[in-house]
Amino acid sequence: MKIYQLKIRNSLDSCDWFAVVSKERGFIVGDIDAVRILRDRLDRFLVEQKPDGTIHRTDERIEKWLSIAESLPFAREYGYTISASTIRLACASGKITDAKLNGKAWRFPLIAFFNWLQNGTHKRWSPQRERVLKTHQENY
Repeated sequence: MKIYQLKIRNSLDSCDWFAVVSKERGFIVGDIDAVRILRDRLDRFLVEQKPDGTIHRTDERIEKWLSIAESLPFAREYGYTISASTIRLACASGKITDAKLNGKAWRFPLIAFFNWLQNGTHKRWSPQRERVLKTHQENY
């Protein structure tokens, strides 16, 4: 299991976020303060062995979720030229895992969106995307 620093220049977040990634799955912890709180809470859990309750795996409190408008800058940063209508269609067809329609707006987990970007049929080559993916692969 490794901890990575996420760099999302165009996001609404003004601070760095951190992700924990294992071979099978990753999740976003939050900023450095959230990492410290998690460490303290895990220490207490290991001693007490009592969870705080139960929660559904798609609860938006578990990981960062995006709207289509929030996902477009993220996609551009990673070298993907993609339209809102393409993302909307991917949500509606179930290609972005756990996407939910809330009224007229789609929302989906950041990790699911990133996985769809990497594995989707929409891929187009760009020099920027090639550099980002190469750097990403070197870090694993």
